[in-house]
Amino acid sequence: MDEQDQPPEWPPQPPPGEDEAFTLAQEQGGSSYHAEIDPAYAQGALEKLRGLIRGNGIDPDKVELKDFKGETLEFLCATKLELKTKISEKRQAGKVTGPQIVGSDAMMREAIAREKSKIMHNADVINRIRDVLLHRKDKGFNIHNELIKLPFLHKQFAHYEACNACKAKGAVPCVRCHGHGQEMCPRCHGNGFETCPQCNGNRQITGSQGKPHPCTYCHGQGKAQCRTCHQTRKIQCTVCRGRRTIPCKTCNGHAWNTHIAIVEIDAVGFFDYNRDALEERVVSVIEQLGPHLIDHVNARPVDMTGEGQAGKGQEEVYLPYLVHIPNGDALFTVEGEEVPAFIFGLQTLLIDMPPILEQIMEPGIKALEKAATGQGDAAGAVRQACAYKTLRLAVKAAMKLPPKKATLALLKNTEAGLSDESAEKLVHDAALALKNITSTPQRFGTALGVLLTAGFFILYFLVLRAQLPSTLPALPGGVPARLMADLLILATGGAMTLVLRSLFRKKALKRALGRLAG
Repeated sequence: MDEQDQPPEWPPQPPPGEDEAFTLAQEQGGSSYHAEIDPAYAQGALEKLRGLIRGNGIDPDKVELKDFKGETLEFLCATKLELKTKISEKRQAGKVTGPQIVGSDAMMREAIAREKSKIMHNADVINRIRDVLLHRKDKGFNIHNELIKLPFLHKQFAHYEACNACKAKGAVPCVRCHGHGQEMCPRCHGNGFETCPQCNGNRQITGSQGKPHPCTYCHGQGKAQCRTCHQTRKIQCTVCRGRRTIPCKTCNGHAWNTHIAIVEIDAVGFFDYNRDALEERVVSVIEQLGPHLIDHVNARPVDMTGEGQAGKGQEEVYLPYLVHIPNGDALFTVEGEEVPAFIFGLQTLLIDMPPILEQIMEPGIKALEKAATGQGDAAGAVRQACAYKTLRLAVKAAMKLPPKKATLALLKNTEAGLSDESAEKLVHDAALALKNITSTPQRFGTALGVLLTAGFFILYFLVLRAQLPSTLPALPGGVPARLMADLLILATGGAMTLVLRSLFRKKALKRALGRLAG
């Protein structure tokens, strides 16, 4: 038995002196194992091909399996998780509880470093990381540079520090009164007097007989004692209310601040395997399937202890898999014509198969092309094309979806036998054919809607509008009620036109395609 036929062994050992980078192609030494395949595997592929042919003009029983050569490919692969540490810092007023408290900033850095080191030497933590990967839908299989969140490795550290702004007092001198507790009187501006409110500074007032005499309020001085400060020239500070200090804005009056470091340790996943040990076409399919590969292969994680899963780097975790992929070359016959195909995976994907459906459906495809170019009876040509299941799918997709989504829907329902370019053209031709069928009825619907709307407008503006009460209350915002009624009538007319256009389109499709239009 040569090297290619030896079953792979685990754990693989890299050659001495090799770079520590993650490269399973080097570590596995090119090993892969070719095992026998279940004889019933090819029968599943035959049934799938018959399902594709069914409804497309050929009896599925005329599809036969002429020859099959297959194997179950076994090889090792692995997902490497590179642990990435993100540290964000913030300062919060007061002594915050919740994070792990340490004595200083330096001690906080040491605690973060110890936490990271502890992760890579704790089997339970590594097994939890492994479980996060295995609980994903793709099992972490065939992922590339994908961030994987690890919430249980998110932690906060903190240390308390006295507030420098207030020197740990929680308060600072009032910025308005500079710590005096008083400020200049705003009425007299520190003079102690104000203009006499009775004589307005004239020193005299007019008596009952019209003769001036000295003001009785200020006694002829023209000014009087300030009614606010009562000649003290100062009042209580309006900011600190006489306390001389205000709460420190830096610590919100707590005298302490909390320096918090938020540590988020997450993983970035990389999948690798020895591409040199596999056929080029197998590698191509693996790369195309991406994370969906897990649905097509039997991938069993290799059971290892937490310590054994840690990589050579202190921030790496490996998850190795033993993979089994059934595959093989099949030769089918369709009405005697040979059709080769490469079969891959548990779901018997039909790969590299010629566009057999395009040959079978050629009359229907030509009919759809005629309908798209407007040659002859478009409705009759579409009905002729819809005799083929795949073309029916193309017409229904074009009827309900935009072009790109319609093409994807057609390819999803037609796994093989139809090229991407042909699927795109079928959807394009189907859309044009439907447009040719419905364009004239839609114009009739639009014209009828416009006529009915015009008649309705004439009736409203010449007869009904004049009968609206002129005293209608205004709507919120001051909008006149008549204006809102006018806008409502205009919107109703537009909606009626669109509804008629849609009804005429549906009726045309129903008449042309029957139940398919439903």
